[in-house]
Amino acid sequence: MSIPTRMPRAEPRFDAVVTVDWSAAAKPTTGADSIWLAAVGRDGWAGLVNPPTRGAAMATLRHWLARCLERRQRVLVACDFPLGFPRGTAQALGLTGGEGAWLALWRRLARDLVDDDAANHNNRFAVASAWNAALGPAFWGCPPAAAGTHLNPRKPAHRPLPDRRLVEERMPTAQSVWKLYTTGSVGSQALTGMARLLALKDHFGNNLSVWPFETSWSAGTTPVVVAEMYPSLHPAEVLPGLPRDAGQAVAMARWLIDADPAVFQGERGLQPAEDAAVRQEEGWVLGVSGQQTAVRSAPAAPPPTDPAEIYRQSWSMVRAVTDLSHLPAELHPVARRLVHSQADPEVIATLAASPGAVTAARAALAAGAAVLCDAQMVAHGIIASRLPSGTQLLCTLDHPDLATRAAAAGTTRSALAVEAWVPHLAGAVVVIGNAPTALMRLLAVIDQGAPRPAVVLGFCVGFVGATEAKEALMRRNDLAWIALGGRRGGSALAAAAVNALAPGGEPA
Repeated sequence: MSIPTRMPRAEPRFDAVVTVDWSAAAKPTTGADSIWLAAVGRDGWAGLVNPPTRGAAMATLRHWLARCLERRQRVLVACDFPLGFPRGTAQALGLTGGEGAWLALWRRLARDLVDDDAANHNNRFAVASAWNAALGPAFWGCPPAAAGTHLNPRKPAHRPLPDRRLVEERMPTAQSVWKLYTTGSVGSQALTGMARLLALKDHFGNNLSVWPFETSWSAGTTPVVVAEMYPSLHPAEVLPGLPRDAGQAVAMARWLIDADPAVFQGERGLQPAEDAAVRQEEGWVLGVSGQQTAVRSAPAAPPPTDPAEIYRQSWSMVRAVTDLSHLPAELHPVARRLVHSQADPEVIATLAASPGAVTAARAALAAGAAVLCDAQMVAHGIIASRLPSGTQLLCTLDHPDLATRAAAAGTTRSALAVEAWVPHLAGAVVVIGNAPTALMRLLAVIDQGAPRPAVVLGFCVGFVGATEAKEALMRRNDLAWIALGGRRGGSALAAAAVNALAPGGEPA
């Protein structure tokens, strides 16, 4: 990969923003209080992932940054943990080399911290205890088993170093970097986060700079800029089914992509010695100044109650958090419908289609082709008003003697119900959102000479047979198909795919 070393811009705007909501958890974890990475790009790229470990998070981040660099895009990485320690920390540790105090601290931390990529376990309390032996009682907070001579569960009354960085003195609700345990333990996030950022910096070399240490009070000119954010400065997005952490990461990414360049200017009222401490050791937070910090206390707006506005915001969020870079453009509307139906951007990871399948499906639905469904829930989820008048939505699962005949034949009702589709198969849209046996039987009757449908939508679900049935479909080069690989699927997803392909399938 050829990566440019410098890409000057007339103004400090970015082509993409990646936000990092960090966690110092001691085991792999997802959901609330775990790691969330959100990305927003001006080219429509978006992503939201919830890696279970710090190692997995950094692998994703490196992949995303490499993607941007390959496309010659400038990207801002905003992290929700401190990037520096209070003034005087480096000197107290005897770090007086030629590089900046912040970088010397990062290197010392990376040397001392052990953070297992797979187990997510780290030795941060041992590191804090060892540093306290040189610093005095600076770090505090730990489980009883980690307490000792130099580390106490309780906050010490007197400490030789400042309790807060200069930026935190302007943010009354921000926690101290020295706090390592229980609610608001940003110290643990800082210890694990800074060590990981040093590895990222070493990986990308001169293509990456850290604000404001290497850029002063500007966004700099390197392709990648890493900075510190404070999510409470901006109201979180409400993402249905996802924790607040995810909404904060998305909200900050969307805010920063279009934020005024003034967010990089910091506090103009600093004294010269304070300014030097910030740019050499402490760091700063994007958007914090004497005037702007008050934004953090503004309550988040209540979620809307108007149905049209809920729908509009929902689709806006889908577009913001869905990474479509691995899919062909023709599948994007289907992918977004699937994400919308599940409130889960990861659901499209295994979405695939045969060449021309989307075009074939759209043409068939627009022409009023029969839609054959393996379950009534699939049929009920399809928005029939978007299909031409007279379109037949057919489910044959409820035939009166189907259960008796299936038992006698030693098969499932779903598989036997496919037999009744044969007179309607030619040019039809087949939608399977439930039974793997229905999909396997469909492929069998086609091999036996039944007419070929216009397209098969394979969204069957389950632990038994679903993966295998869909793999059998996706190996076919004599059928047009759209499918979701693996065990995931279901009636809601199958119906959502049809709704995306029908005329007027995606909101503007």
